[in-house]
Amino acid sequence: MLLEPAHRCGNTLDLLFTNNPNILHSYTYKETIFSDHFIIGGCVNYKSNADYVEDPQTDMTVLVSVLEKLNFFSDQTVWLGMNSDLALINW
Repeated sequence: MLLEPAHRCGNTLDLLFTNNPNILHSYTYKETIFSDHFIIGGCVNYKSNADYVEDPQTDMTVLVSVLEKLNFFSDQTVWLGMNSDLALINW
């Protein structure tokens, strides 16, 4: 999968572990001062369902994912009712 050298001496990386190689379409190689090995980044065509929201603490607009918008610690969440609703589904 990796065809370019990933080390300052010109060696190519032998192994790259990923749980889904089909979504990777290309790779980036970046030198670092912390190692003789390059940082390898896998590029994907994946669009996030994130939105921009105003952060009240910093007055800045920040990008947040759908999960970050959920408040699992809210007193208004009826967990027992949710459990019983989910139990009715024929999974």
